[in-house]
Amino acid sequence: MLEGGDKSGELDLFTSKEWATLDKKGRILLSTKKRQLLGNNFVLTLGDHNCLVAYPQSVYQELAAEIRQYGRLNAGGQQYRRLLMGESVPDISCDKEGRFVVPSSLRELAKLNEKVLIVGCDEWIEIWSAEEHAEYTKDPDNYNAKRRSDFLAAYTKMVSVGR
Repeated sequence: MLEGGDKSGELDLFTSKEWATLDKKGRILLSTKKRQLLGNNFVLTLGDHNCLVAYPQSVYQELAAEIRQYGRLNAGGQQYRRLLMGESVPDISCDKEGRFVVPSSLRELAKLNEKVLIVGCDEWIEIWSAEEHAEYTKDPDNYNAKRRSDFLAAYTKMVSVGR
């Protein structure tokens, strides 16, 4: 169960796409449902597709625990940690109006501008620049191939070396 999810029989997963605006202060307004599922504090990071990924704390902790199983000396694990956690910003929270501030470093890396697309992806949400998402949809298999390849190589190396 996702952190903050309700238990009334509704789906406790992130679904659907919605357009949002990045305001001049770097804030994005989230829907009530997405805010509830993310919880009071969440983690924002740069994903393998170069979009931002927002994880509930509980999901991010599960990812970290999985990586820790492979030990600190596992070279693939070290690379994967750097890629996944190196750009992560913990303790992101929404204000009383449902907006959160995207740190300027992440705005730049994800090429965010005024129009953004929020995509529900089961246990997390992706936040895309409108232009970058349009490029992705033209050729999903080759979009940002280098970063995706780096993630896959590090993960494969981590699990193949073992614990």
